[in-house]
Amino acid sequence: ILWVNIRASKAVWRSGVASSLALFVHLAEAGCATVYFGGSFVTAKANPGDIDVTWDLEGVDPTMLIPAFRGPDGIEELKWIFGGHFFPSELVEGDSGMTFVEFFQQTKDGRPVGIVQIDLTTLED
Repeated sequence: ILWVNIRASKAVWRSGVASSLALFVHLAEAGCATVYFGGSFVTAKANPGDIDVTWDLEGVDPTMLIPAFRGPDGIEELKWIFGGHFFPSELVEGDSGMTFVEFFQQTKDGRPVGIVQIDLTTLED
C-alpha cells in the first residue's frame, strides 16, 4: 500500500480525479479517516474504466453520509456520482470471502497489486 498525504500531494493523478476527491472530502466530513483506491485507475492504463475505492467505517457517522452510502441499493448511484465502485473496507466481497481492502489488492486472476491509501485526517480547509 502506498500512503499518500493529500496536503502534501500536488499532482493530479488521473482524469476524473476531481470527483473522487469530492468523495474523499465527503467521507472525511462524515468522520472517515482512511480511504484506499486501486483498480485500473492507479495503473498505466491510458483510459481506466472507473475507480475502485474502499473506506474505513471506524469513526464514521452514517447520518452524515449521502443515502447512497447506506446500503447495497446505492452502488450504481455512487458509480454515477463519483465514477467508481465504493465499498466499506471491512465488508466482505461475496465470491472471494476477502474484505474489500484485501480484494482490491489482487488482479482478477489472483496476482498481487498495489493500492493507494489516503489519510483523510490531513485534509485542510
